[in-house]
Amino acid sequence: MKVEVLEICEALDLTVPALSTRSRLYHLEPIGIGAPYVECLTSYFGRLALAHGVSTAWLFRTELDPLLCQLNPADTEYTSNQASRQSLMYSANYANGNTVYKGAWVKALESLTLRRDLSYLTTSPWGTAISQCFLIRKSLAWCACCYEEWRGSGTALYEPLLWVPRNVTVCPRHNVYLRQACPHCKEKLRFLSSNKRSGYCPWCYGWLGSDEKTEGSSQPRGPEFERLAWEAASVADWVEVAQKRNSPPTKELLRATLSACIDHITEGKRNTFARLMKSEAIARWRRGESTPRLDTILHICFVLGTTLTDFLSGQVVVGGVFKSSKSLNDIRRLIPPASSGNREKVLRALNEALGEDSPPTVPDVARRLGYGNGETIWLRFPEICQQIATKNKTWRASRPKPAYNRKKNAEKEDSKEKISVTNTIKETLENALMQEYPSSVPEIAWSLNFKTGGALRLRFPALCHSISLKRAEYRKEQSRRRIEKKLKTIMNEDPPVSLWETARRLGFKSPDTLREKFKEECRAIIKRHSERKRARDEAVRLKLLPFLEEEPPRPLKRAAEILSLPMSYLYKDHRDLCVAISSRHTDFIKESKAKSIEALKADVRRIIVEIEGRGEYPTVEYILSLIDSPFAEKPWIEAKVIREVKHELNSGKAPSKQ
Repeated sequence: MKVEVLEICEALDLTVPALSTRSRLYHLEPIGIGAPYVECLTSYFGRLALAHGVSTAWLFRTELDPLLCQLNPADTEYTSNQASRQSLMYSANYANGNTVYKGAWVKALESLTLRRDLSYLTTSPWGTAISQCFLIRKSLAWCACCYEEWRGSGTALYEPLLWVPRNVTVCPRHNVYLRQACPHCKEKLRFLSSNKRSGYCPWCYGWLGSDEKTEGSSQPRGPEFERLAWEAASVADWVEVAQKRNSPPTKELLRATLSACIDHITEGKRNTFARLMKSEAIARWRRGESTPRLDTILHICFVLGTTLTDFLSGQVVVGGVFKSSKSLNDIRRLIPPASSGNREKVLRALNEALGEDSPPTVPDVARRLGYGNGETIWLRFPEICQQIATKNKTWRASRPKPAYNRKKNAEKEDSKEKISVTNTIKETLENALMQEYPSSVPEIAWSLNFKTGGALRLRFPALCHSISLKRAEYRKEQSRRRIEKKLKTIMNEDPPVSLWETARRLGFKSPDTLREKFKEECRAIIKRHSERKRARDEAVRLKLLPFLEEEPPRPLKRAAEILSLPMSYLYKDHRDLCVAISSRHTDFIKESKAKSIEALKADVRRIIVEIEGRGEYPTVEYILSLIDSPFAEKPWIEAKVIREVKHELNSGKAPSKQ
C-alpha cells in the first residue's frame, strides 16, 4: 500500500492590506497639464459629469454645491442663498479666474477627485499682478478647426484655458478667429449649461467644428489680424510658462519692469512713455495705485517688441541690455510729438483774461478751460499768471468798499453817515419794488457791495418779502400766459387732441392742474375731441355694418385688418357689432363643418358598401386610404366619422367563415 506524504505549504498572510484613500468622484486626469492648451476648470467639470453619465446640473446640485456650503464662508465668499447658488453654475465662467470665490471651485473639486493639480486649470498661476477686471469673457469662445481636428483624431473634446481670456480672439494653432456664437442657431454659449457637451451646442445640439479651409477662407486678414494673432500666441506661451513657475509674478516685479522700460526707452520721462503707450494709467500703475489689465500689458509688449512672458517674468532688461525685437531708435520714433494745440489755447485764454477790465483770477481761468484749480497753468505760464494775479489784486483794492461792510470802519463813522447808508439801502429796495419785475434781493445786495442778501433782509424784512412776492407773482403770471398761448394753439389744431395729450405736451403728469387753472380752455378741448371721436366712431360703425351682410362671413380679425384698426379699439367702442360679426363667422364655421362631416359620412357609407360587396373587411386604415377628406390635417375626425358610420351600418363585425 502506497502512502502519500503531505507537503507543508507556506502560511498565508491574512492581514488586510492598507488601501489608499478613495475619491468621491473619478480621479479624472486633466488634459494638457504643462502645455499651452491646458483645459479650463469648467471644461474639466463638464468632462467629469460626462464620465459619470450625469448632467452638469445634477452633479453641481448634488455633489459640488453641498461641499461649497461646507467650506469656510470667509474663505470662499460663497453665498448662503440657495437660489443664488443655483444660478452660479450659469455664471461659472469666473471659476476659471483667480479671485472669485477665492478658489472655492478648485478646493471642492480637488476634495472630490483627490487631485492636486486643478489650480493649473485657472488663472491662479498668473498671480494677482494682472487685474481680473475684463480678463474672463462672459460667454464661451472656441476654435472650430480645433474641434474638427480633435474629433478626426479621436481626441477628447474640451475647452482650453487659452480660450477663456477676452483678449484672445484668434487661435494661434490654425490662425483663424474664435467663434462666439453657434453657426446653426446663432445663440451664445455658456461655459457651463445643464446639458453641456464640449463641441456641441446645448441649444440646438449642432456640431461646432469646421474644416480649416472653410473657416479660414471666409475671414479677412490684415495688420489687425496679425496683431491679434501675436497677442494670442503670447498668451499661449505665458499659459505654458506660468504652470512651470515656482511663484506667480508680483505687483512689485511688474512695477520694477515698467520702471526699467521707462528708463531705457524714454530716459525716465513718464509722460513721454504714457504718450507712446496712449495710456493715462501708466503713472498710477507705477505708483502702485492700480493693477494693470492684460490688454494694457499686451499693448506695451507689442509696442516695445518684447514678449509677454519676459515682461511678466521681469526679464525685459538683462545685464543692462533691453531685450526686444525692435531697436530702441525704432521704438522712439513711434513717440507722438507733444501737442501744442492746448498750449496755444491756454495762452490765448490767459491773454484775454489779462485784457479784461475786471480781470479774473488764475483759478477762474482754469475753471473756464476745465483744468481744475490752475496749479498746472501756474507751472507752465508763471509770468503771465503773475501779471493776472497782480492786476486782479489791484482791481480788487480799487473797488469802492462801503464803510458798513467792515466793523473797524463802522465804529469810526458818525451817526449821520450810518443814517445815510440805511436810507440808500431803503431807497434802492423801494425803487426795485416799483419795477414790473424787480431784481432779486441777492442781486440788489451785490449792487450795494454786500456778499449776500442777509444784511438787507435783516434791516428791511418787509420790503425784501414784498420784492420776493412780486417776483413770484410775475413768474406765475408769465407761466400762465405762456400756457394759455400754447392752449390756444392746441385748440386750433386739426385733428383735435385729447386733454391728456395736451397735458403731456405742456409737461404735466396729469390734466388735473389744467382743469383747475384753465377751466374754459379745457372744456373747449374736451368738447372738440369728443365731437371728433363721435364722428370717427360713427364712420367706423358705418364701415362695420357691411360685414354683417357679407357671404361668406369674414372673421373679425380680417375686418380689423381691412379697416386698419386694432381689435382692442373695435371691441371697446363697437362691442355689439364685433360680437355679431364674430357670432356670424362662428356659426358659418360650425355649419360648414357639419356639412363636410355629412358629406364625409355619405362617402364612407358608399366605400363600406363597396368593400363589403367584394367580401373584404372595412378597416379604418383601409377606408382612410380610399377617401378624399377635407379633414386631412385632422385625421382623428376622419377616424371618428368612420367608426360612427360602421356602427350605424352594423358592419364592424368581421364576416363569418364559410
